Amino acid sequence: MGKRGQLDRSEVDGGVADLRDAPIVRIDHRPLLATAVRLAVAMSGYDALYAALAREIGATLVTADRRLARTAARRFDLAVLDLSTA
Repeated sequence: MGKRGQLDRSEVDGGVADLRDAPIVRIDHRPLLATAVRLAVAMSGYDALYAALAREIGATLVTADRRLARTAARRFDLAVLDLSTA
């Protein structure tokens, strides 16, 4: 990184290549909306979509947000990995 906190061209090219090669899977949010609305009574809409996705696919919700972890686990019985305690 340069003196001004800017990336040089090789760092930008490397980052773009990493993103292009990353095994990213996009998930349609529309099937998650009804569940997310129910979860959003106790968390942000943004967090509720991630929690709804975790519930839908049977995944563990991974977060460093202690409050979200506690709410998701206790109130909505989701499996949670709380990184805030790590």
